[in-house]
Formats: sequence, structure tokens, C-alpha cells
Amino acid sequence: MTLGFIVILILGLIAIVVVLLKLKNLPKLFAFFLITMLIFVYFSFNISISGKYVDFRNPSGWVEAGGIYLSWLSSTFQNAKSITLHAISLDWKPKNESIKNSDLENESIWEKLK
Repeated sequence: MTLGFIVILILGLIAIVVVLLKLKNLPKLFAFFLITMLIFVYFSFNISISGKYVDFRNPSGWVEAGGIYLSWLSSTFQNAKSITLHAISLDWKPKNESIKNSDLENESIWEKLK
């Protein structure tokens, strides 16, 4: 797609959200969220189908593009989940190599005060 078409499409989507905001008296935070989601979906859709020949002239092409996008989005969430699980399973305890744990376990606080 050409850059001009992309800009016109994004401006059109933003204009639709602004019109909905004025008509329905939506909160501004919701409008911001809606605009952000529309821009995210548009760019992520373009990234997911880039490099793949998808014919948008017939309904089967739209179904194929939707399947590619949902598969890409699912794999993105799976990757985020695996990264999060890996980060959680790491040992985050501080390690001080200069203090031996066996000395700390055998000595009581009263012995240290003597």
C-alpha cells in the first residue's frame, strides 16, 4: 500500500472516532484507547501479512488474511507468555559470594555478640 493511502486511512479512522466521541459523548480516555487500538490493529495487520501474497479482491483472500493475522497475533502472545514464564522461573535471590552460608547457619546471634 502506498504511504498516502495509509495516512488517509488513519486520518479517516481518527475522524470516525472523533465523530463518535461528539455524538455519543464518550469519555476522552475511551476515545484515546479506541484510536490507539485502531492504529495498533492496522499496523500489526500490515506487518503480519507483509511478504505474503493475499488477494483482497475476493472474500477468500480476506479470510486468509484474517487467519494469518490471528495466527501471528496468537504467536505474539505465546512468545510474550513464554518470556514472562521464563523470567518468573529465574532465581532472583541476591547472592553474596563473600559470605559463606554454612558459617551463618552454624553461628547464633548470641555467639557473635560474645
